[in-house]
Amino acid sequence: MFQDRLRAVLAPAVQTAFQTLFQAAPDAQSIGFQPTRPEFEGDVTINVFPFLKLSGKGPEQTAQAIGEHLAKQVAEVERFNVVKGFLNIVIGDAYWTGFLEDAVEKDIL
Repeated sequence: MFQDRLRAVLAPAVQTAFQTLFQAAPDAQSIGFQPTRPEFEGDVTINVFPFLKLSGKGPEQTAQAIGEHLAKQVAEVERFNVVKGFLNIVIGDAYWTGFLEDAVEKDIL
């Protein structure tokens, strides 16, 4: 459930970031979100390697630019870090609070 909700927030934001920064946007379904590996800080990770042709930049430059854009434009993104072309995103507490409130309201938890 939370992954669907997070995807609904982040996928369009990533598309907008690509369009703004690189004048090309990946299809929303092609943007892969995965849990961040435990040895790195973050809640969700985006592998930018599939999108390097769109950006025309290297993996670290692409991930850094997208991360900076998301951190400025998306309230749910608290901060980010880049590890070799993987964009690790830390989601802010307000998102998680809202998620839990919705889950309780819908009697999911």
